[in-house]
Amino acid sequence: MKRLLFFLAAALIFPAAVRAEDPAEFLHDLCKSDEAAVGQIQESEDWGIKPYKRNYLLLYQGGTPNAVDGMYDYVKYQLSIKQHLCKNMFFGYTQKSFWSVTAPSLPFRETNYNPEFYLDYTDHGDGIWRWGKVGLFEHESNGRDGPESRSWNRIYWEPRMVIDDPAKLPLNFSTLVVALKWWYSFGSSENADIRDYQGNNELSITMNQHWVQWALIVRKGRIWEYGNVQLDVNYHFLANMDLFFQVWDGYGESLIDYNHSSTRYGFGIAISR
Repeated sequence: MKRLLFFLAAALIFPAAVRAEDPAEFLHDLCKSDEAAVGQIQESEDWGIKPYKRNYLLLYQGGTPNAVDGMYDYVKYQLSIKQHLCKNMFFGYTQKSFWSVTAPSLPFRETNYNPEFYLDYTDHGDGIWRWGKVGLFEHESNGRDGPESRSWNRIYWEPRMVIDDPAKLPLNFSTLVVALKWWYSFGSSENADIRDYQGNNELSITMNQHWVQWALIVRKGRIWEYGNVQLDVNYHFLANMDLFFQVWDGYGESLIDYNHSSTRYGFGIAISR
């Protein structure tokens, strides 16, 4: 009797799997993204590692000297990829590094590691409003031990407003995307006051204008005088590469400096936006 009930339950819960000749094919069809399932994108475009956030290399970054070693010339780069897992679920990984190329032995002063699992609903919504992304779990740390250890975890929601009609935008802009990322942070015992400097939300405004993309990112700390602002400018000049400029002002460009203020600027190349 127990065996009969088990097989009946299996047939009710997994009817497609029972009928499928190849379980791998069943799982493949089950895990297609919504866009692939309705034919909005090619199935071949649904899988594989792709760029996630901006990928860039600042060949030079100067500005405020570092409070620890007095260095102020760096090479800074960011690598960011994503992998589709199932339906609208993705795994994203972003790594940001500061390389002291003018110091003896050319050390990496700081590297921040940022893996996350999230649901992507950027194409879901009505009119100009989009559901955006839902962060199931996001971790960021610098991989160090002891007093220099920095880390925090977050869950978040990032709704968006998207205007892609040039007739509705001034100054010959072709698209405007406004995203507001709200998060709840936890697990930051070594830097428990990080929200005083990084706040609970992040506003990003991205505008495309012919060959140029402007991206403004603003955070406001829980304490009024803390926060940061970053301006990224991409100028398209090759098929797979942009000239890239970045300006930063405020607290926490890297995790090790989450409670130190700096003004930084740099230029280089970007291979994704």
